Amino acid sequence: MDSLNKKRHFFSRFLLFQGSVLESELQRFVPPNVSADDFLEETRKKLKLVGLDCIKRLCEDTGCLHYVLVNTSSGKHLKSNSLYSAAEYELFKNILTEIVTGENTGVASSIKVLNSTSSMIKKMNKADADKAILKFVSDGWIAKNSKGEITLTPRGVGEFKSVLESQLKEYIADCHLCKDIVVKGGLCNSCGVKFHWPCFQKFSRNDAHNCPSCRLGIDSSRDSQNSSVKHLKSNASQNTQESHKNASQISFLSQSNHESSENDSQISNVSRSRHISRSNVSHNSSASKSQQESRKNVSQVSSLNQKKTPRKRIQEVESDSSD
Repeated sequence: MDSLNKKRHFFSRFLLFQGSVLESELQRFVPPNVSADDFLEETRKKLKLVGLDCIKRLCEDTGCLHYVLVNTSSGKHLKSNSLYSAAEYELFKNILTEIVTGENTGVASSIKVLNSTSSMIKKMNKADADKAILKFVSDGWIAKNSKGEITLTPRGVGEFKSVLESQLKEYIADCHLCKDIVVKGGLCNSCGVKFHWPCFQKFSRNDAHNCPSCRLGIDSSRDSQNSSVKHLKSNASQNTQESHKNASQISFLSQSNHESSENDSQISNVSRSRHISRSNVSHNSSASKSQQESRKNVSQVSSLNQKKTPRKRIQEVESDSSD
């Protein structure tokens, strides 16, 4: 094996072990009398024979170019790697989804990722999930900072580009400047184009922070754009809470009206009962009065009868005397 082939072989083994190489570091593998493009072209031919490739990817944070190793076998990617279990593969899918669709575009919260294990088909506890995340970091798919924020590395973006474009295409767009896929980048609120921050910073040196598409002013601060997105989501959440509060107040008023109607009905029933009671009392009083009058009449008749009896006897005596 000649010196050039030895260099290519050494570079291929390093790439297989490391996963990516900075463009600035490539020169230490390339012999002085060989161009970097020729060196890479021959290396790629060897890698493609085993279903691999070496492609150039931009780091979306630093803007540095990397040469990364990717799998060219369709549909395999991480799943074909025997180093990962089915649960670990499912966890990585959760990480990928959170990075692309989460609140902070391009960044996943490690806490949310760990909490997602409770809904996984392949069960995994949080301790094992934390170990799996460190494993993904060590293998160069993702990066994790001291704040617990997880991002895709250049190798991760290159490896899962086809997955992102096919399964999460509504969240993915190409950079308006370099025409490559954007996972973590900026957005123009006026025309909606997306771009890598490093690409925009290079462009804005000559165009005073104007959108590369519509030419309107754009805030180049990443924190400002994230704050604006969070502000919109906060307003939406606040509107939802106010809506629920209004609905609760309406329900309370409706219940109060219903209770008031019930109270009015009860008062009406009580009033009616009192009226009936008074009527019954009046009726009983009239009946009692009638009974008293009846008894008085009977007493008067009896008294008359008693008065008439002596007279009748006198008449009878007188009649007997005359005889």
